[in-house]
Amino acid sequence: ATWALGPQPQASSAPTSIATDASGMYVVVGSSYSNSLVYIGSNYGTTWVAAVSPDAQWMSLSITLASNTNDLRIYASSLHNGVYTCSTSSGGGTCYLNPTLEQGGSTSTWGGVVSDKEKGSQVYAFITNNLESLYYSSDYGGTWYIANVTPDPSDSQSWYAQSGVWQDITTDQYGQYVYACSDLAIFASADYGLNWVLTTAPVWVSPAWDSIA
Repeated sequence: ATWALGPQPQASSAPTSIATDASGMYVVVGSSYSNSLVYIGSNYGTTWVAAVSPDAQWMSLSITLASNTNDLRIYASSLHNGVYTCSTSSGGGTCYLNPTLEQGGSTSTWGGVVSDKEKGSQVYAFITNNLESLYYSSDYGGTWYIANVTPDPSDSQSWYAQSGVWQDITTDQYGQYVYACSDLAIFASADYGLNWVLTTAPVWVSPAWDSIA
């Protein structure tokens, strides 16, 4: 394989988060540094535009080219401000990132956000502070629910894993099967984020879990 440095977005901060749609034609990048913007790349990263968004610390991003509308659906989590979203034409247009989930205030630390790759309607996001702050939406972020991540009282491993904090999250093409890792354990949902179980992956590994795909 050959790698080449292509056109770069004119960002004021170095990108720290990146995501693509299922085809790889569209890409979105952001930075967790203060006062940063979100940039959208098209035509396999050869053309870049800035989304209309507040200057923020962008922690995680997701982008979907919706199969039913051919529009781009983008989600971005901001460190202390929650989750933002926009929908824009894949043929060009301005992306106005607006808040869709604001919880916890300045004391909360938002982490991962991910959506399905088919329509972008199934969305998952979390606050890293505790395992009771994993949210899901089935209507493009219009309505949010708290996921049921409840320990099994008969399983000591499950109770122990409950003391972890969220690190990363991923989902399949349709958003039905979701996996999330805390620093202590790996959790899974097979019903669009409604219910979660502790997987048989090792608990309390060293170094700790911090990424999943």
